[in-house]
Amino acid sequence: MSLLSWVSILGLIIIFYSLSVLIPIILRTRSSFIMLMALSLVAYLGSNLTYLISPDFLTAIRWFNFSSLVLLVSSLFSLIRESKPIFARFPSYLIYLPFITLLFFPLVADQNVITNLLLGTFQVGCVIVGIFMFGISQIKNKDSLLQLVGAFIFLSAISLFWFTPVFPDNKVVITEMLIIAGILITSIGLRKKYLIKNID
Repeated sequence: MSLLSWVSILGLIIIFYSLSVLIPIILRTRSSFIMLMALSLVAYLGSNLTYLISPDFLTAIRWFNFSSLVLLVSSLFSLIRESKPIFARFPSYLIYLPFITLLFFPLVADQNVITNLLLGTFQVGCVIVGIFMFGISQIKNKDSLLQLVGAFIFLSAISLFWFTPVFPDNKVVITEMLIIAGILITSIGLRKKYLIKNID
């Protein structure tokens, strides 16, 4: 079994843990932000499972990864909406606009350049919005430090994968490890913010 396969198994463990953290938050808050984030993790779970079954299922892996990113973008749109006063919120259906891209993704799934451009654009967009939103929340409420740290870890993963030519053999492994760390830290931060804080 390759090193990346072991990393995928570790990823599955962390994803299951993160889902166990997010589901009680969803039941408590009914937050679209958390619900979409949990669905994003489920799609990423599908990507890891598909890779473990066969790394040759590249189109399916890309589909799961892109679906995960679309769900994450929608989750962040929902976070933006929830952060505004009720009278200033945009219509809830607008948070699902990124799903339109899923209709066109099969047309370009086999074209590496376009697929990488889409994946990179969505990844950078998610990280920038995440850093912005969690940064504002941390400044205002002092309750989003771990989420902000997680967002910077995701930024490190994206920067390593797309913009760093060094360590070409281990780049994917290191990137996946950073993503796993970001998922774990962000989940712990959300648990602290939405569950432990409310209990206290």
